Amino acid sequence: MYICKEAGIDAIILFPQAGPETERAWIEYALEENLGVIVGGLMTHPKYVRSEGGFLADEAIMEMYLNAADQGITDFVVPGNKPDEIMRIRKALEQKGISSNILCSRICSTRWRNNQSCKSCRKQLARNRRKRNL
Repeated sequence: MYICKEAGIDAIILFPQAGPETERAWIEYALEENLGVIVGGLMTHPKYVRSEGGFLADEAIMEMYLNAADQGITDFVVPGNKPDEIMRIRKALEQKGISSNILCSRICSTRWRNNQSCKSCRKQLARNRRKRNL
């Protein structure tokens, strides 16, 4: 993380597929370097989680988000083409009392760009940018 900071990077996005201990350590190291941390878990492409024919256990995805929240992370990235999953992740974070910033990945197909979840994410991203510029 030191190299990221020295290179002028001010935030990182983690997809902690290597497991919870690696996630914990990477978040800890990033915060020590005063880097912003955004955590993702779910991806836009098909056959990512086991229930879709992928490699990752479905329940591991939510654990990635919740473990990060337990470390104080409030910025999360979700796939814009999976609105039901966005709501499920948001609700799980809210149930833990986490006021989160949910950002949609920009890798949405054209047919998804006008759906409600992407509109909501774009509004959130605009609010976050305004806050940083104050």
